[in-house]
Amino acid sequence: MTGDPTLTAGDLELFRRIGVGSELLASAQVRRVTDAEARREYGITTNGDMRGVVFPYLDPLTGHRATARLRRDYPEGSDGKPENKYICPLGDNRHLYFVPGARDLLSDPTVPVVFVEAEKSALALTALAIRRGWPLLAVGTGGCWGWRGKTGIEPGPNGDRQEVRGPLPDLARIQLHGRQTLIAFDSNTQTNPKVQLAQSAFAKELANRKAKVFILDIPDTEGVNGPDDLIAVSGDGAMIGLLTNPRAFESVSGGSAAIMRRASEIEPQALRWLWPNRIALGKLTLFVGDPGEGKTLVAVDLAARITAGSDWPDGGHAEKGSVIIMSAEDDPADTLVPRLIAAGADLQRVHFLEAARGVSAGGKLCKRAVTLADLATIEDALTRVSDASLVIVDPISAYLSGTDSHNNAEIRTLLSPLADLAARRSTSIIAITHLAKSPGKAIYRAIGSIGFIGAARAAWLFAKQAGAPERRLMLPVKNNLAANNGGLAYRLESASITLNSGEQAPSVKVNWESGTVNLSADEILATESPDERGARAEAVEWLKQILADGPLPVTEAEHEAKAAGITEATLRRARTQLGVKPRKRGFDGGWELALPQTEGAPETAEGAHSPQD
Repeated sequence: MTGDPTLTAGDLELFRRIGVGSELLASAQVRRVTDAEARREYGITTNGDMRGVVFPYLDPLTGHRATARLRRDYPEGSDGKPENKYICPLGDNRHLYFVPGARDLLSDPTVPVVFVEAEKSALALTALAIRRGWPLLAVGTGGCWGWRGKTGIEPGPNGDRQEVRGPLPDLARIQLHGRQTLIAFDSNTQTNPKVQLAQSAFAKELANRKAKVFILDIPDTEGVNGPDDLIAVSGDGAMIGLLTNPRAFESVSGGSAAIMRRASEIEPQALRWLWPNRIALGKLTLFVGDPGEGKTLVAVDLAARITAGSDWPDGGHAEKGSVIIMSAEDDPADTLVPRLIAAGADLQRVHFLEAARGVSAGGKLCKRAVTLADLATIEDALTRVSDASLVIVDPISAYLSGTDSHNNAEIRTLLSPLADLAARRSTSIIAITHLAKSPGKAIYRAIGSIGFIGAARAAWLFAKQAGAPERRLMLPVKNNLAANNGGLAYRLESASITLNSGEQAPSVKVNWESGTVNLSADEILATESPDERGARAEAVEWLKQILADGPLPVTEAEHEAKAAGITEATLRRARTQLGVKPRKRGFDGGWELALPQTEGAPETAEGAHSPQD
């Protein structure tokens, strides 16, 4: 259904004055309707004359009509003020008004976004941007409070069902984090306290979503209401002047204000689990381990259990849902899909997020890589796969968008909005990463910044068990949400699957052992190889011999150890086993090593600190 054939010459002249041509009107499906057409085709059943121009609200991804808004020719009025000038179909939920071409701009944070009240203003700014060759996303709110509305239904305090109201879900379709975001509400914002309140509330909402918020003050002059009127009355230059010199939003004169809520105002909620006591819904979980330990295979196994609605490895039933996989290492065709088949997954419920649509420097559509900063694309995927209960990011290092993986502040800044997204969509996110080579406690061993572990609510180590190389362990490193209920053991087994061609193909699957494992992640990472154990045993005997006749200066003992071919690390392990610690010979003496039971060994001077400390 196109717009132009039904618009009158007067309609086209009105749009021409604000710079909107027939091609854009046709793309937006703007049309004139009779009273009967408004009722029959758009479901507008309000009493009165419904003749006017209708603006369909088209879904930016599918192009399907979500709702519509009618600008009436003959609205009722009192005291010279029109009432119900704009009408929506009865029962429709509110939506934002997206202009043609919005799909390609939603997830591009380099393109400024301008929020306006009326559809005409959104079209006028879009046409202006086209004339100037500017990348710009104009979005209509349908009124100063139109960005809020019904978002759902929930049980009321008396068992009845009541509406939940808040910011429209459509806002989440726009990547706002770090994006220049301008509010260009109508000129009565200058004089109407209610509109001022709406603008301020909207600006705070956008700021909470990490947008860079600016205000365009449309001048309150004769003949000017919205940005479209400003273009009609004063020309493109006046609007361009506002766009290029916006006023930064400040919630208070000092720059920012605290956002607070009383605990009594917060409705307590029960924690929800994807995998009870191991992976929570709405939270970020980290899988950590060396390559080849089965981290991805375990994630695939969990995806299969979710999509098939089968049992968890330690009991309990997985609630059936869909899974989104972001994989930068394994090929879906020859690796991941065969593994999903081997694990018994419902492939209809598994979705690979491979790229995002974008606009090249030349203005052409292109595909671009998805990163964790690309929240709008990830949320769009979650919107399209509405029952997705798990997102797998493998490995997380491939999706950092240039963020320094060793910079704690940068990692937390990147992951915080992702954690917010997981909570908002009640979706679990599993991020897979590798172990750092440096020794230390398990909680510090995830490669990169401690910010990865800090942002995750749970982290699991995947490692072989010493002495049983075929047996692998999934052990808790951190779990802020449940008591430690032990780890699990599994083995990787060969599997054979049947391809669509009928050919048999090899694959791999996870075979879980029954029962729990009580080893800790720290114990596993501290395990020595047979060669290391042998070297430590030799060093223990050597240390006993050289200290048998009494203490030795630390420097002398270390020199003798080096001459005997004992490394510093092996010497430290031997000293730890024997309980040998450096101590000071009185206040003026040097540091020495002595066996704990050596007779007559002087005590360490009070307040002295050993080199080891």
